Amino acid sequence: MNRSPERRLYLDYLRSALILLIVLEHVSIAYTSAAKLNFFSCKDSIWFIADPNATEDLLLYIRAFRFPFAIPLLFFISGLFLDVGIRRYGIALYSLRRLMRVGVPLLVIAFILSPLTHYLPCILTWRKVELSNFFFNEFFSGQWYIIHGWFLWMLLVFEAIAVTFRALFGETYARIGRAAQRMVVKKPSMIYALLFLCSYLGFAAGAALVNPKFSVLWEVLSGPFFFVDIRYLVDFSFFLFGVMLGQAYGHEQFRKIEEAIFASPFMWIAISCLILLIAWIMPMTNTRSFFTLWHDPALRLHPITTPALSVSLSLALISVFRRYVNFQSAFLQSLSRASYTIYIFHFIICVWTEYILLSSDVSVYLKVAVSYLTAVLASWGLYIIKEGIASRAKLSVTNLRR
Repeated sequence: MNRSPERRLYLDYLRSALILLIVLEHVSIAYTSAAKLNFFSCKDSIWFIADPNATEDLLLYIRAFRFPFAIPLLFFISGLFLDVGIRRYGIALYSLRRLMRVGVPLLVIAFILSPLTHYLPCILTWRKVELSNFFFNEFFSGQWYIIHGWFLWMLLVFEAIAVTFRALFGETYARIGRAAQRMVVKKPSMIYALLFLCSYLGFAAGAALVNPKFSVLWEVLSGPFFFVDIRYLVDFSFFLFGVMLGQAYGHEQFRKIEEAIFASPFMWIAISCLILLIAWIMPMTNTRSFFTLWHDPALRLHPITTPALSVSLSLALISVFRRYVNFQSAFLQSLSRASYTIYIFHFIICVWTEYILLSSDVSVYLKVAVSYLTAVLASWGLYIIKEGIASRAKLSVTNLRR
């Protein structure tokens, strides 16, 4: 097996920052007007906790900022490391390891964490449902939502497509990667144009599929786990972009790629600020239509500006982290190692913490802070416990072999 190349610390730190931002968004929604409980079907509530005594719609801007770029950028980073894993373990072993690392947490979320999370609205509405009855009879009937587990499901699908293509058409796979890498180094403007084009086409196609006429198609795309997300084609394009560039990871060519497209943080920050300004001054509409991706004026998300923000903010963040957050730090590296566990467990911890805080007569921002820190630190603690158990198990196996 080949030795894995040295990781770029800034990519690990960026992934951790994106996950922490997603956690913050999930924590904040309960304290905005976007959180609505369905008193007739608790399973179909828009959110899981709605705190009527602590509502602050300024918190909606966390989602407005996070929405365009965080998930596509996470898929891009995942794609970057796909070829590294294959080079180290081979296709068969890499696929098995990814199936265990991604598939097992997905099943935990789908079968345990998701039903326990969806049970919360049943407690808060007039329709009292016993936990055992909800778990075995109600939750798994009809559409099966897996909250944030949809990201893991899509990651498995994307990786399966990429690995299958590499296994069947290895030379074509490598040739496409080399062509993309040369284009990045020699003509980065073409890559920027391609990313913007993919973003616009992806958002437009996703908006079309949100139409109720395509609900059956969404169920097919979702597989056994139902979800609706208009960015899945954008996510896939970012993932493929990462896969193509990741073939050079660990080689001198990757340093040239970084210098070509990730060396201008101030340019991308300026472009992002300009797009944000345009988004703010453009008129919004409350009318649903094919050309309106979102109809909540409070979020200021627009079909013209949001796809552009998806690209510009992604490139800005990668460039900033590469230049300014690319150093050895025991704390950041520990957080980076725990970030995956934080993503898996934060959701159920934050919503149940918010449930406990419902009766507290304190500031909405204090509730957000308490829920956020509890979700992050408790998930981090679970990671430490898991690592401790794994270390003791390895030590026991080593002693037995002696």
